[in-house]
Amino acid sequence: MGTSHPETKPWIMQQIRKYKPKSILDVGAGSGTYAKLLYKNGYMRATVDAVEVWQPYIEEFKLKEKYRHVYSVDIRDFDNHYRDWETDRKSTRLNSSHRL
Repeated sequence: MGTSHPETKPWIMQQIRKYKPKSILDVGAGSGTYAKLLYKNGYMRATVDAVEVWQPYIEEFKLKEKYRHVYSVDIRDFDNHYRDWETDRKSTRLNSSHRL
């Protein structure tokens, strides 16, 4: 599993404070490092979702407990899944093979 560069975490928090997003998508969530960082800095669980294509990480690192939604899908396909859900509520986001 890859790890974040030490300077990345402070930079991420700086960007979040600057832009104040209503929701955050952690792409390649891995062990959930950014979920922990975000919650430590006051971001509620309800605002943070994750995409993790590697199923063993989802279970091993208990990502479902750290994120509002965990999408088990290749990020290159994520936009279509999310857009479908937003437009007609028929997304694979609600399909157990993609949303955990």
